Amino acid sequence: MSLGGGGSNRYDAVIGAAHAEGVLTVVAAGNNNGDACRKSPASTALAITVGSTDRGDGKSSFSNYGPCVDVFAPGRDITAAWSGSDTATRTISGTSMATPHTAGVAAQIRALQPSLTPDEATAALLCFSTKDIVTGLPADTANALLFNNRFDAEAAVCLEPAPPSPPSPPPAPPAPPFIRPPPPPPSPINTFPPSATPPYW
Repeated sequence: MSLGGGGSNRYDAVIGAAHAEGVLTVVAAGNNNGDACRKSPASTALAITVGSTDRGDGKSSFSNYGPCVDVFAPGRDITAAWSGSDTATRTISGTSMATPHTAGVAAQIRALQPSLTPDEATAALLCFSTKDIVTGLPADTANALLFNNRFDAEAAVCLEPAPPSPPSPPPAPPAPPFIRPPPPPPSPINTFPPSATPPYW
């Protein structure tokens, strides 16, 4: 998505609803050279928010940053399709150019493993990124640069299925029912003839 503006609960609600339905959303961080957490939909935690880098792997001078940015991708001097004819192109810059790179990798991931949830696909996408290579970032911004040259090499690791959960232990057998023991037999009663003298006990 290539949208920008101030905080918007409506944008956040729409992305949240899509996330609940299994849709992974990729959004541009914005081009104000400011905190992406002040923008919507860049601020939502349920989307992948993308900043822009230049050819030297530095943060583009215009790119937003901050803790709401998840990953960076090339976004400066990108030649893209343009309006006017079927073959028109134009070289432009912006986080809206970095976002399609990221969305393309996300699409590759979902194509290989369609059963992944949005959160699992996001984790796999971030696994493909190169860490601590982007220059010019504040300390509160994730330093991760995504590009699909690593896709084939890292696929076996980043898309390795999680090990199955161990089976649950069988339930304990029910306790045996309580059975009351039978009463003891009655003591014998000694009887004597009327003329007999009973013994002493």
